[in-house]
Amino acid sequence: MKIAFFVHDFHLEIGHSNAMIEVLNNFPKESIEEIVVVAYSTSPLPDLLPNFKGKTRFIRIPCTWLKPFLLRNLNYQVLSFIYTFLFLNKNYHKIGIGTAALHVDTTYVQFIHHQWKEEYLKSQRYSLLRYVYKWVLYNYFCLCENFQYSRKKIKFVSIANFLTKFIQEQWKVEAERVETIYSGINLERFKLPSGNREELFEKLLKKYPVLSVIDPSRPIFLFVGAYERKGLQEALTFLEKEKGTQIIVVGEPENKNHFFFPNTLTVAKISYTSEIPSFYALADCFIFPSKYEPFGLVIIEAVAMGMTVLVNRKNVGASEILDELDDIFFLDELSAPPLDKIRVLSAESKANIRETRLDRLSQYEWANASKSFYPFLEKLVFNEK
Repeated sequence: MKIAFFVHDFHLEIGHSNAMIEVLNNFPKESIEEIVVVAYSTSPLPDLLPNFKGKTRFIRIPCTWLKPFLLRNLNYQVLSFIYTFLFLNKNYHKIGIGTAALHVDTTYVQFIHHQWKEEYLKSQRYSLLRYVYKWVLYNYFCLCENFQYSRKKIKFVSIANFLTKFIQEQWKVEAERVETIYSGINLERFKLPSGNREELFEKLLKKYPVLSVIDPSRPIFLFVGAYERKGLQEALTFLEKEKGTQIIVVGEPENKNHFFFPNTLTVAKISYTSEIPSFYALADCFIFPSKYEPFGLVIIEAVAMGMTVLVNRKNVGASEILDELDDIFFLDELSAPPLDKIRVLSAESKANIRETRLDRLSQYEWANASKSFYPFLEKLVFNEK
């Protein structure tokens, strides 16, 4: 099988790329003739796809400097279409992320703008000019989705059932053209480190002095992600009801807007870290009240690290696989957050909680996601022939 993968940028640091990298790396090596990545930029492909060294190729789309995003996206759609006919023959099965490219055979659906309509312009404060631009951008994405998802021969892989159901209902897509394959978890990376809580705190404090406001002898909350869409304001509203609550916030506002933190909370803000497993290991409760989260890798990562987890159920993909696990609370089904149940978790407690969850989580390792994804593609390619 020859695969052409269409994405703006192909790097481990980018969420949608990271998911696809994990899936591709677990495809059966002997069945793949070549993987072509069509992108503005990429990390070295032998590093990203080590299982396919000698079988990868990069087609660079020019004008990486283009701004704003609307112009950059239009440029990619036009040039990726032209480059397909210049540099790829018809034997390649074309996979695209969402509406990045509108001429693909299979769309990997990780976000649906039609579903985000109610919150899109409400989640942030904009100047008039910025508001107009965001309105145009949103409607442009919706037009792309209407064009792409209404095509009669296109197939879909979605990362959650609520996405699959919406695709089927909104665009009248037959069940055989869409497959739900949940995003995965790397259980080897997201496992508890050796040592106790105090040692871990001291180690992180040396690298992140902002943690000096945190008292490791008391429960620690953790939030990870872009502030607005991921629900940080809702998290703070929940937590400020309990005086003395402390939270570590990893991430930034989506548009660098000023963000108000209540002075009743103790907050340590960290813009970025490559050591996120260590923060899962340090904190006790992961809070993530996102109103729209197609999957939410950070949720399942926190679950794997033995944390107490507070998330929404509605329109959150990862929540679909968390039923009946202990210490998982769905905020949108509760009259109030269960703050009285949040406690300091020792390394031993987290290890025990993690152990009770492993049977469930092992079903969603990346290798299993690939085992579902590849046969779906194989069937499509066979039918094309």
